[in-house]
Amino acid sequence: MANKKKLEQLLKEMDAYGWDKVPDLYDLKEYYKMAPVFFTNCLEEMDMNPRGLLLDVCSGPLSLASVYKDTVAFDYPEETIKQLRKFGVKAVMGDIVKGLPFKNKSFDYVVSIGLPMRPYERQEVPQDSDFHKKYVPTKKKYGKKFVEQFVSELVRVAKKKVGIVSIPVVELLPKKHSKKIERIADHYVVYKVKGKVWKKYDFRNHSYKKNVAKFLEQISKDS
Repeated sequence: MANKKKLEQLLKEMDAYGWDKVPDLYDLKEYYKMAPVFFTNCLEEMDMNPRGLLLDVCSGPLSLASVYKDTVAFDYPEETIKQLRKFGVKAVMGDIVKGLPFKNKSFDYVVSIGLPMRPYERQEVPQDSDFHKKYVPTKKKYGKKFVEQFVSELVRVAKKKVGIVSIPVVELLPKKHSKKIERIADHYVVYKVKGKVWKKYDFRNHSYKKNVAKFLEQISKDS
């Protein structure tokens, strides 16, 4: 697991990184137009109204900072972090497989939208290739062990709530934090880290209704 440091120290390390040696990302104008709308819809669907510092895990080259100013981005590729910094976004580079480098409860809210590229490996392709073809799944696949670690790390660094939008992750949610679940659907889950949980299970347009219902039934038995 990664060494745990204060956010200020990590940001200073990013300032001192040799960004001039890192290649630039190519033009992503269409992504920049679409992403903020998608981010806003995700936050609204999860009924999350952040107040305070937010961590965007596996943020991509734009991040939730495009819709919520007080955001710190966390991602793996150097090019992504360099691009975020160009936008003036506070960004920290790290490998989610090794855990988050932040100290416990460093953020009020923690959100992860989309499929984390790790633990998938990066495939080298021509520099002018499309972004979605540059980082593609190889032989490594998601498993319960990784998802439990992933969820636990997000919960660890959050003070209030954690929101995850990812069908592969939701399908393998660990029972370890099940009593913290406030909302859940086929493609997202919201954990309430602090305070009483009022469970709101959202089955609108629910293609995986049976799977989630089975998970909730098991939670009820274990409670």
